[in-house]
Amino acid sequence: MAEILDADVIVDATASSTVSAAIECHFRKSPGKRPPLVSLVLGHNADFGMMTLASPVFPGLSMDLDRRSKLAFAASSKGQRFSEEFWPTNPQRRKPFQPEPGCSSPTFRGSYADVLGLTARMTNIAALWLSKSDLISRSFAMNLSGGGIATGPSREIEISWLPYSILNERRHGYELRLSQEAMAAIMSWTKRSERICGSRTETGGVLFGQVDEFLKVVWIDEVSGPPPDSIASPEIFVCGVAGVKEMNDEKIKRNSGSVSFVGMWHTHPLGLPIPSPIDLAAMAQLLKDKDAYRGRHFLMLIVGGTSKSPTMSAGMFKRSDYAES
Repeated sequence: MAEILDADVIVDATASSTVSAAIECHFRKSPGKRPPLVSLVLGHNADFGMMTLASPVFPGLSMDLDRRSKLAFAASSKGQRFSEEFWPTNPQRRKPFQPEPGCSSPTFRGSYADVLGLTARMTNIAALWLSKSDLISRSFAMNLSGGGIATGPSREIEISWLPYSILNERRHGYELRLSQEAMAAIMSWTKRSERICGSRTETGGVLFGQVDEFLKVVWIDEVSGPPPDSIASPEIFVCGVAGVKEMNDEKIKRNSGSVSFVGMWHTHPLGLPIPSPIDLAAMAQLLKDKDAYRGRHFLMLIVGGTSKSPTMSAGMFKRSDYAES
């Protein structure tokens, strides 16, 4: 690993989820200075290509950026073909083809010229990215399928991201990566509550994202405000359930299973973001009763202070924490 860290750039061309997870896990457990990481992958017929650049200063490497690319393509009218190629839902496309990816034999059904054309284009784009002074995490994808002239806006697509807001969860050592959109939504709902209900009334809502128990990472991608049957007062916020299942189903479908319910957020106005006895009792009740909640874990995010000067904390509560001894 020391030799790798001495490189100017790391290029991962394995297209292996195991390699991506291992690299992500190493830098998750041993954070520090690292070179930029470029990851390249080709489609199953060598007519699509996708590349990501992981900035040395942003958390998350190729595994993280693959996920962010998937969500970005799902949200874009130009991204449908790329979603279908790299994250297919068709059962026929999900079957491994021979020879299997990652072995020493050729793994694509296209020609050498196809592979060379895709990799040359992506390498040139990577060189352009690396020459920039503002080295931010990016994704690039290209579509040369069909054999025709490569015209039209959907033939190539480039995406860049703002950095996550990071919270370190202390109960079980998870790292929370909140998208800028999720953070903005929390602040927006908090401001709305202050404006309409006063500065002391609690508010909250639902968190949607993904939990990786191996990496100990939680992604928070989308956030809702209080469901309509919620109860809000200066003493307590009880998050309602009306419409939550429908929201969850929509996000699972739109993002091919990569975004779903992970927990709840609420505020402690003018206070500290520390779970109250009511909060802790609610988690115990929820996770002891398998009929009330069937998940293995539940993330609680608390916003203290005010919308102008917020402080945040998070706790991951697991069903195993409440198992009968």
